Amino acid sequence: MSTSLTELTVDATTVDIIIYRIFSFLQWVDNYGKGSKHISIDTHHNLPTEIINSYLNDYLLLERRTSEIAINQHLMALNAYYNYLTSIGLTNLKRLYIRPDLKPLARGNVKRRNVVKYLTPELRSLLYRNAGSIRDDLLLRTAGEMGLRAKENLGFLLNQ
Repeated sequence: MSTSLTELTVDATTVDIIIYRIFSFLQWVDNYGKGSKHISIDTHHNLPTEIINSYLNDYLLLERRTSEIAINQHLMALNAYYNYLTSIGLTNLKRLYIRPDLKPLARGNVKRRNVVKYLTPELRSLLYRNAGSIRDDLLLRTAGEMGLRAKENLGFLLNQ
């Protein structure tokens, strides 16, 4: 099977993603290879395809619950990296993939952002009227005027 590689130009953001994802992979190789004389950073370029695919499927998807976007970034980065290593003669071409049975899991591994909750003007007014002291009233009014979210308001500290 003869496969030719095509050189592509990518933007700076993509380069940053690739570097970060490769760094994560190399950290995993370092931890995974502890106690093994065959798997290490020194030999990562010759890792069997099965081990790299295990990183993608077993570690990232099953263990770490990586999202679809992140797993696609890891796959893109590792393909780019190993294609480069192949082009300079350090390794053979790797067939990296996400197992089809795990793709729905990746789609479901999305961290939902919570809705930002602000205090309504009516609730703020009620809080101001029922503040136990002038200090509490001033704290609440300051936070309200600054447009702070309810959670941010909890972060205020006072020296007494």
